[in-house]
Amino acid sequence: KAGNGQLATVGQIFTDGTVHSLQFNDEGDLLTFSDQGMRLYRAEGNQWREIDDHAFKGEQFAAQTVMARSRTNFDPAEHGGDEWRQIRDIEPAEGDLDGDGLVAIGDLLELIGLFGEQSQAGDLDGDGWVTIEDLLVLIGNWSE
Repeated sequence: KAGNGQLATVGQIFTDGTVHSLQFNDEGDLLTFSDQGMRLYRAEGNQWREIDDHAFKGEQFAAQTVMARSRTNFDPAEHGGDEWRQIRDIEPAEGDLDGDGLVAIGDLLELIGLFGEQSQAGDLDGDGWVTIEDLLVLIGNWSE
């Protein structure tokens, strides 16, 4: 928790080992991500209580998901574009060779490096080879 230019620890979080990622939103709620889905907890006094009435309860997200929209800083006029609403799925887009959740220049460079080879990593059309068809799949899923 930050305040007055200071960073302070205000509590410890213990899990049963199934949580693969957690974060706090702008309201101070704790979001946990596991194979069972997303869960949201709110501090009440010295206790954390699970909140069941949120839009993403039980939804599956990738381990590195970041929830950026909050009720305190979200302005639909400024933050209303698709780039603000995008949530990355557990399964990466076809063509996301580097696993960063986007199909972008890094993936293109990786595909070019595998071009003409037999490679599962770069074979996006399932024929066993990295060819122009795989390049077309990658470009068709471009997300940057």
